Amino acid sequence: MKRFTHPAVIGLALFLVAFLIRSAGVGWGLPDDRHDWSYHPDEPVIWSYSRQVKPAEGKFAPGFYNYGTLYLTLLSVSTDFVNVYGGAPDPKDPEAQVRALGKYHLAGRVLGCLAGAGIAWVVFLILWSRTHWVGAVFGGLATAVAPGLVVHSRFQTVDVPAVFFLTLGLLWCLRIQGADKVRAAVLAGLFFGLSAGTKYTGLLGLLPLAVVCGMERKWRDLVAGAGVCLVAFVVTTPGILIDNAKFMRDFLYEMAHTSEGHGLVFAGTAPGFLYHLTNLFIGFGLILTGLGLAGLGRAAVKRHVWAVALAVFFVAYFVLIARAEVKFLRYALPLVPVLAVGAGWIVGRAHVHPNRRWVGLGALGVIGLGGIPGGGLLTTAQATMAMVGKDPRDVVVDTFIERFKAGDDRTIGLVSDPWFYTPPFYRQVGLPRAVPFDSRRQTMIEEFGPGLVQYLPEDHSQRKNWDVRLLDLKPGYVVFSSFETEGLDRVAASGRDPGPFTAQVADYKAFVQKLQAEYDLDLKEPYLPAAWAEVHDMMYVRPTIWVWKRKTGSPTPPSGSSTTSGASVTPVPTR
Repeated sequence: MKRFTHPAVIGLALFLVAFLIRSAGVGWGLPDDRHDWSYHPDEPVIWSYSRQVKPAEGKFAPGFYNYGTLYLTLLSVSTDFVNVYGGAPDPKDPEAQVRALGKYHLAGRVLGCLAGAGIAWVVFLILWSRTHWVGAVFGGLATAVAPGLVVHSRFQTVDVPAVFFLTLGLLWCLRIQGADKVRAAVLAGLFFGLSAGTKYTGLLGLLPLAVVCGMERKWRDLVAGAGVCLVAFVVTTPGILIDNAKFMRDFLYEMAHTSEGHGLVFAGTAPGFLYHLTNLFIGFGLILTGLGLAGLGRAAVKRHVWAVALAVFFVAYFVLIARAEVKFLRYALPLVPVLAVGAGWIVGRAHVHPNRRWVGLGALGVIGLGGIPGGGLLTTAQATMAMVGKDPRDVVVDTFIERFKAGDDRTIGLVSDPWFYTPPFYRQVGLPRAVPFDSRRQTMIEEFGPGLVQYLPEDHSQRKNWDVRLLDLKPGYVVFSSFETEGLDRVAASGRDPGPFTAQVADYKAFVQKLQAEYDLDLKEPYLPAAWAEVHDMMYVRPTIWVWKRKTGSPTPPSGSSTTSGASVTPVPTR
């Protein structure tokens, strides 16, 4: 029996459970025979920059430093692995290129799934020697089913791998206590450096390292760990030295961006301190967050070195992201394993506490683990079903195909430049914004024809979203997504001065008023009561798409009123 309760066996079991959960939706939104670009807007950009990194050729400068370079290097290696064992695509075969891009993204997502599952194992190891094994398993499971970590593990992005390295650093950092050798500090510094080389916030791992070394009076360990951290950071992001001008440009841009905001996405939202609590409630769970804070607080008051170190990290990191104007849920992900440790510790203590009233705390933990009233397994199951099922964008296109076959009006109005959020009426709809607008527009005309209507002034650089003049062109339908309405409804309904968004809100209100007068809401796909559907970087997997149909009896649109092209209208052409 003992061999089945060995920490390695339990940890491996947690890892496998967490990995299986993440693998369920890992194929969501990949390029296919309908759309050539991933439904996640960051994936093509990250992958394209990863191809600038060629370890075998000694090339380690991607020319892109919004993040560290380690994940780009791993992604480049995984792409080469796919080409070697799956066969490189024929550069003259467009279909093969699309299939290959999907495989490359999938390989990067598998890296994220492995990292996400690894976090659950590491949280379990942190707890194993600090509480009852029930609490250690609880903490690992809470991490395994945390909705925010699960969903982001399925993306080819830097966030979850960065959290994995950070959590490994915390594991070794907390092992410094009582150790006679500097090995634990060196390993902690190494993993904190790898985390920073993936995403710069990993450098905050030096704070718990300083706390542990300070409380244990192990200053040599602190110097060794900090030194290794900085070396690992520079080695994994050598652009600091060999491409310094571009590094400083992108690094400073990232710092300025977080302080200035992200357009309308977070306009009119609660202050960061409240907003990120909501992110934790959604991405981890209301009850689990409460248990995590209670556990960390109680253990820190008892002056457990590990708890003090984790509490200092939690407070410092939370203050950092709470002061920023950009409030993505993914920014709060490094706090999830810390909260899981706190929750696991207090549940383990409740399991062995002589006062049987503490049993209720364990029961509360089980309820939170299940996802009541939110987070946990329930929200993860909802998100997984969304990622496994048919995407709303595809549902809308299927609807139009059937309507076009029946002879319905073939003109569709778009309120903004088509992108990842637009139903794939043509295969290149997700072309990155780095491609010049006129090139993207020409591709749209060539693939679909004049039926996709977007109002364009003579000077295309003066185009704007929600231009009411689009409705003067009388398209048969108007289609838009929750990404295009994001922030506008909130700011418009607040009654407060829109400030820098005054013109945009005015355009939106005028457009909606005319739309409601001349069109009927025909389709809203899908209906999602889950709170996570309103979070920007969880909404990727299930945006809401609205289809409005021109009312019967409205005047016929004038000839040549849409984008100019002599091509015929063909819905969702295939190669």
